[in-house]
Amino acid sequence: MENYLLESIDFEKISDKEIDWRLENEELLAIQYNPRLKNKTIIVNGRKIRNSSNARKGFMGLFNKKRQKERQQKFLKNIANGNDIDKIRIITEGDSWFNYPTKLQEVIDHIFNDFSIFSLGYAGDWLSNIYQEQEYADAIRLYKPDIFIISGGGNDLVGSGRLETILNKYQEGDTAEELIRSDRFKSIIEDFRTIYKTIFTHLLEEHPELNIICHGYDYPYLDGKEKNWFGKPMKKKGIKDRDLRNEIGKYLMDRFNEMLKELSLQFLNVHYIDVRGVVPRDEWKDELHPNNKGFKRIAEVFKNKIFEINNS
Repeated sequence: MENYLLESIDFEKISDKEIDWRLENEELLAIQYNPRLKNKTIIVNGRKIRNSSNARKGFMGLFNKKRQKERQQKFLKNIANGNDIDKIRIITEGDSWFNYPTKLQEVIDHIFNDFSIFSLGYAGDWLSNIYQEQEYADAIRLYKPDIFIISGGGNDLVGSGRLETILNKYQEGDTAEELIRSDRFKSIIEDFRTIYKTIFTHLLEEHPELNIICHGYDYPYLDGKEKNWFGKPMKKKGIKDRDLRNEIGKYLMDRFNEMLKELSLQFLNVHYIDVRGVVPRDEWKDELHPNNKGFKRIAEVFKNKIFEINNS
């Protein structure tokens, strides 16, 4: 794993294992390409929000573009051949739950053939970067979808070692809630609320008939392995107990889901999907990603919601 510069990569022969490693170590790799990438910020409705996404840089960017191009070419071919006439047209934008550049089949893989989907997802992308780039806005104007689906926030919360900044040092008897620095975590949740509300507001002002689907994540599966997203930051804070780690993950996801659910109720055409508890513990690939079976379960929830919206 030591030779991680782009020049050393054979993109035809690289293994899924190495791709997984590079995705997890996105900050380390990004620094090799451009040290100034770290801790950028954007302004959303007067609020200063961190954007440290590296999804379009270096190794990750190349694989994301390759995967995205494959899907978009299929979409355009179907339009040209008239194969999407009877299908619900959807634009999707998001993170690795919507685009994972290995053999792992995530949500979009499982529903791609059921609908006419123009995919904009990038593994490792931050919600703040999705808003800053606003590729979805141009795509919606161009392709006039029935539904827009967005997935984002997980990387903003735990990417680039950010989780460590919102955890307290463990003291004997601490609960999950006591180990979370409420001021910093609440600020991040407010960042998410601001971005999502701005996206929903702008899109529905321009496209009042558009239906939008958003979702929270399922509870992360923290099996004790020291991964960069959850395991290593918790270890640095002295949080070693596996059950306590999972309680922290559950608390973080509950607050995120509650915010998004409450926000969605403020908009007539915004539909929130709750996937908490959908994936069994034995159907997770790592801390953040279900395996193929797990993602298929989540995809079924999405399919049901899409058909429900279409038939209403």
